[in-house]
Amino acid sequence: MEVNKHIPEIIQLIGTYLSPPDLYPCIRACRIWYKALTPLLWHTIDDSLYSWPWILYNLEARRQMNDSYEDGRKWIAAVFGKYGHLVRELRVQRREILDVVVGMECCLLLRKFWVGKVESVGLQEVEHEWMYDFSQEEQLEIVEKNTGLRVLRLDESLAEFMDIVTEEYFFETLASLPELVVLENDLVVVDMAVVLDRVPTLTRYAKLSDPISALSLSHTQVALKLTQVELKARPTCWELFKFLRDVPNLDSLRILGLAHVNDQQPCSQEDAALLMDNNPSRLRSIQLEFISDADADLLDIILPWIPHLHTIHLTQLFPKIATAFSTHCPALTTINGDSTGPFTQIIPGRRRPNLQAESLDMMIKTCPNLHKIDWIGHTLYNARIWTDMEVRPWPNLTFLRCQIGGLKVSTIENEPTWRIGRTGPSNYWQKKPFQVQHSIQTQQMMVMHQLGRLIHLKVLDIGADFRFQEDASVVSTGQGDQAPGGGDHSHSRAAASHTKPRPKIYDCLRLSLDMGLGELCELKSLELFGFEGIEHDVGEKEVEWMAEKWPKLKVMRGLNGTLLPKTEEEVKKAHLQSIMRTLRPDVVHEDSEVCVMVHLA
Repeated sequence: MEVNKHIPEIIQLIGTYLSPPDLYPCIRACRIWYKALTPLLWHTIDDSLYSWPWILYNLEARRQMNDSYEDGRKWIAAVFGKYGHLVRELRVQRREILDVVVGMECCLLLRKFWVGKVESVGLQEVEHEWMYDFSQEEQLEIVEKNTGLRVLRLDESLAEFMDIVTEEYFFETLASLPELVVLENDLVVVDMAVVLDRVPTLTRYAKLSDPISALSLSHTQVALKLTQVELKARPTCWELFKFLRDVPNLDSLRILGLAHVNDQQPCSQEDAALLMDNNPSRLRSIQLEFISDADADLLDIILPWIPHLHTIHLTQLFPKIATAFSTHCPALTTINGDSTGPFTQIIPGRRRPNLQAESLDMMIKTCPNLHKIDWIGHTLYNARIWTDMEVRPWPNLTFLRCQIGGLKVSTIENEPTWRIGRTGPSNYWQKKPFQVQHSIQTQQMMVMHQLGRLIHLKVLDIGADFRFQEDASVVSTGQGDQAPGGGDHSHSRAAASHTKPRPKIYDCLRLSLDMGLGELCELKSLELFGFEGIEHDVGEKEVEWMAEKWPKLKVMRGLNGTLLPKTEEEVKKAHLQSIMRTLRPDVVHEDSEVCVMVHLA
């Protein structure tokens, strides 16, 4: 039978839309599919995703049981020896993978080489003969030979097992990469101005390791191609304005914060106009790691010269900072924040507003063009936003990921009584919770009604894997690591859940049909819904309702439990997840990110 010569091309085109777990069974269908799809399967390798963590975990476990076990490294070497020439993007965080790639020189057609934080664990114990420290020539030779590299990242952890890389040798290596456009360098201490002078093709430069860098270029230098910069720097207003002038096409900037210089004359708007040559910056995104209300006066000077700013990423948000952004950034569409900060103070069962409370509330009321709020570490406390029926916040919002707290609850001692005995009070001590139940239900209905008016929402995530600050060392990836065959890798996270106490949070949405879940029936575009970690009342009826009313739902966070449920809560999760899987097998169940909370006794 004659085969159409265009069939492999068609198969390859289809394969570009498939993920590695979907590609793997396809390449086993026949020889034509194998030949067409194998390059796509090996195009991008990330040893932290898909089956790689599970494979390396098993190989490490076998090594621990048998010190003479060498098949693990031999298998890795054989696999990369056979398929390494197909790899175009390589992301490495495991030392055993890095050793093979560098030692065998099997990946020489890379376009992206990303080395994250590498740890000496598992298969590469120092006492084994094949383990050795790399010289700078050996380590960077793999970079030099990949002359088509466009993206390069070198983590500072490489310095723990390789010679010190000199500045001159580093620049010689970069000179061999004529197509390099992205450089993330946390390994070698170099000045950014020198880097841009040696590699003028860069569009993105990042260096976030010690020591603190200078946000400046040489006096005559202008970086026209540079669009993204991430530096561990605290520039003054004067330095920042000069940098924005010398990098006229800068689109995104990440710095530690802003510096106050006591012995320097404060920068005025006239000074800013002179420094900027009277041309506002094109900057559209800024990330500030550390900022406080004391920096508000600096923002009042800087922000008018960044009129196109539409995205901010903060770790802290105080009232004066919120006012500055609201006043000077009318085009603001996106507010991002870290999942581990600011720390949310709580008393058992109810969150207590801290110094940053209502700052986010203030911004969202004064920024009508918001499309995205992604700050699971922050809580919206302002009840008026939710209970005032005349207020319609964020008509264009498509992404809402933050906590909704401060809602009415009965006392923590009576809370279990209200949750269990809803048929009515049986004695005097149970009477008080039922007296406030109506007002609680009314407020819940109002909040759900307002959320239901956000008809463009695609992401609604109001929960997280809440941890007390002392237990925050156990961190979830938030991506539901997939084991071979599509299984869940939550065993380590689940084991921790049995030993680490969790905050009980009651001042939240109940998410039951009795408490207004039906108000969300118009969210027809919803693709992700998250409610993990809050004391909700989701049951069988609610799961069935979600499966029916949200036709585009793809991901759910809140029902992903353990493989072997032990507690009553875990058993309930497993039961509800089985119902959702039966009704909607297309919905993926994921873990939520960790949100650190400070427990106040």
